[in-house]
Amino acid sequence: MSDMDDQAHDETFHFTCDPHAPRSARRLVAVVLRRRGWHERDVERAQLAASELVTNAVVHAKTDATLRLQVGGPAVRLEVSDAAPTHDPVPRDTDLRQVGGLGLPLVAALSRAWGVERRPSAKAVWCELVAAFPFRPAPGRDAGRSRGAPARGLRYA
Repeated sequence: MSDMDDQAHDETFHFTCDPHAPRSARRLVAVVLRRRGWHERDVERAQLAASELVTNAVVHAKTDATLRLQVGGPAVRLEVSDAAPTHDPVPRDTDLRQVGGLGLPLVAALSRAWGVERRPSAKAVWCELVAAFPFRPAPGRDAGRSRGAPARGLRYA
């Protein structure tokens, strides 16, 4: 990511195939980005994108998922990997009268870029977001996470 600073930070979280995984992803994204000095509105955008990507892995791929956050200054790359390499994520035409089908169009609208990377036994759907509001680097604080009990549907890396 070209907007990443020299102090890029990388976090990885593993989720079981559980309906609570998207909520856990939102919470973890918020913790990481707030500690890195992100404005609350940008945190909310990233939470929504991560939630949609994790939801797709759990609902459509029906596998466990791994969320990787690469944060560098005012940019973040969210990447969700699942164990269904042949299950292609396909954006559908937006029909507001139907439930579902808005995830990828929403991710595309929230991010500056998104895509899919194929791996031998997995695929990764990713998106990149850039902070739209003033970014305040957290002075001297490490963005490391607490190692308390994992949230429901979560396994620490």
